Amino acid sequence: MSVRRSPHRQLPGLLSRVAVALAPKVTEALLRVDLPEASAEQRAAAVAHVRGAVLGMPDLLRCGVAVAAVGYLVARRVLGPRVDRLNLPVVAEFVRLTRGLGLAGAVERERR
Repeated sequence: MSVRRSPHRQLPGLLSRVAVALAPKVTEALLRVDLPEASAEQRAAAVAHVRGAVLGMPDLLRCGVAVAAVGYLVARRVLGPRVDRLNLPVVAEFVRLTRGLGLAGAVERERR
């Protein structure tokens, strides 16, 4: 006999996977613009830092990151690739979060 989980219980897990998948990809795209002189290895280390940071977040916060990531992708699709320069609620916070974590990861790598 299989036990089906309620869709409401599956939603946090789904959102967590979305956050872990999207935040590093957005960070990499932002770092290509913000740090054009960074090597692929440096960007990869920064992206890994973001992924680890998102994985370390509490579930509820990770769900919020996923919602913001989806909002960012929708805004980018509608408004264009430079949506990160606009001060849109939620979208701007997601950009600050991913950019900040990515830059912190890049700086930490350089200090090691």
